Amino acid sequence: MKVLVIRRGALGDVIHVSACFDQVKAQRPDVEIHVLTDRSCFPLLEGMKSVDKIHEWPRNSDPIGYVATLTAARRIKAEQVDLIVNLMPAVKSRLIAWFCKVPSVTLKKQRNSSRGLALRNSPILHVAEEYYETFQRGIGLMPLTREKLVPLIQGSSDSEEQQSQKKRIGLVLGVGTRRQNKAWPLENFAELANKLLSNSDCDIVLIGSAEEATLAEQMPSDERIHNRIGVSLTETMQELESCTIVIGADTGPMHIATALGVAVVMCFGPTSSIRTGPLGKGVVLVPPSSMECWPCELRNCPLHGNEFRQCMREISVNEALEACRSLLEPAIVHETA
Repeated sequence: MKVLVIRRGALGDVIHVSACFDQVKAQRPDVEIHVLTDRSCFPLLEGMKSVDKIHEWPRNSDPIGYVATLTAARRIKAEQVDLIVNLMPAVKSRLIAWFCKVPSVTLKKQRNSSRGLALRNSPILHVAEEYYETFQRGIGLMPLTREKLVPLIQGSSDSEEQQSQKKRIGLVLGVGTRRQNKAWPLENFAELANKLLSNSDCDIVLIGSAEEATLAEQMPSDERIHNRIGVSLTETMQELESCTIVIGADTGPMHIATALGVAVVMCFGPTSSIRTGPLGKGVVLVPPSSMECWPCELRNCPLHGNEFRQCMREISVNEALEACRSLLEPAIVHETA
């Protein structure tokens, strides 16, 4: 049985979808998983054993983009897939499903208009659970809890002993260009870097996209800090895998790190850690419970003055440092007098 999964967009979204693939293969060994996504996501999927074939999402060759969409639909139809799992319900993805004339199931997004404290108290699913529920409707899988949905990218297969001997800490400074309100303040990263350099024998690796190259200028100047911002996705994955721990906010490289089996410290404010938190080992840091505005799930902070993006500023450097201590070997991060 050939199943085409449609999911493009942010790297974190693709990682969360991939958390379902191993479960699909374990329960339905007869299923052949094909994925239609952006070419930028190919390096992620190429490292996943459960993915049988990757197809490129059509690039627009006309002002509206439907010619490219229909061309891609013809290619998909030629693959003779048996089912389409549409995890990005939009006009073009629905058009591909319609053109292929095969059964399809479409993601049913949660409807929750709550914000802040009300959202924290709401019974919401992790996005990976939403994706898995879509697979359930399509091919009949057994119910699973979030803990069973773990993304896995095949890396270098280091042993636990080799992993523990690594002495590199990754700092993911940015969060992309669309959701700047998710970012942990750069001055916090700089202070954390100084404390890690003073309190540990670790080197620090700066990680991010080419658009975030200027962020490194605000970090301390030290020979133990290695700037790898702007390298290719494949190289970024290699840098992440070389780390003992990675620290940052709710952004793609952090989710890639968890899929590579690396422990993370993730800072959440505007977005819900219940809905998009890491599916792997690590620590989640959130603002004080006394702040009622988080998570808001808004693209831009609506507050002004001292309250602007306050939720992320309330996550302290000491909290992040303590989280590192809880995850790392005691000899790596130590107290100073």
